[in-house]
Amino acid sequence: MGEDSQNSDKRINPRIALNFVIRYRLSRTEQAANWSTSVIKNISQGGCCFPTGVPFVIGQVLELEVQLPALNAPIKFSGEVKRCQYTEAVHGITAYMVALRFQEIDPGQKKILIDTVDFFVRKQHDR
Repeated sequence: MGEDSQNSDKRINPRIALNFVIRYRLSRTEQAANWSTSVIKNISQGGCCFPTGVPFVIGQVLELEVQLPALNAPIKFSGEVKRCQYTEAVHGITAYMVALRFQEIDPGQKKILIDTVDFFVRKQHDR
C-alpha cells in the first residue's frame, strides 16, 4: 500500500487541491525567523500540506497566514508539523512536503476556513 493511501486513511476531513498562497515561519515560542512563502498543495478543515525548502521537525509549531479567495486579508493561525518528507530536487533546489495540523485559530477565521473548504469540497464532488 502506498504512502498516500496510508495517509488518506488517517484523514478525518476531506482535502481539496487548490493553490492558496501561504506564508509561514517558526512560531514565536521558538526562534521566529523571517516569513517564507509557498503554495498549498492541499487543505482541509484540520490541516494543510505545502512544499518548502526547510526540513522542519515533527512537532514544531509554525505561524501561518493563508490568503483565501474573496478575502482582503489572510487568515492567521498556527499549525503543528505532523510530517516532513524529502521530495526530489527540482532544478537543483531541495524540497520537502510539510503536513500541518491547524491549531490556535480565531473562531471567526475558523468559520471562514471551514466555509471555504466546504464550498470547494462540494464543488469538487459535483464534477
